[in-house]
Amino acid sequence: MTLRELKVYLSARGRASVAEMAVHFGASPDVVRAMVDKWRSRDCIRLVRHCGLCSGGAYCGNRAATEVYEWVSRAVETTRNGEEQRLVPHA
Repeated sequence: MTLRELKVYLSARGRASVAEMAVHFGASPDVVRAMVDKWRSRDCIRLVRHCGLCSGGAYCGNRAATEVYEWVSRAVETTRNGEEQRLVPHA
């Protein structure tokens, strides 16, 4: 799984849980979270739902299934002169 593959999957789907992404890419939930965190740092993915039964900590048995993310937008756009411009993601 690459960042681009995750972007294509999530932007086409809109929303997906960590568990769904892990199955789709044949990766562990921890690997998926690491990739999601890279996009989150760029304001392209946001957490939309978390386990309502607990805090979602390390002892949460449902964390991967209930941790749902959605694609927000591209955070950086390249201008005509090749410079990068940071965009504000839409809600």
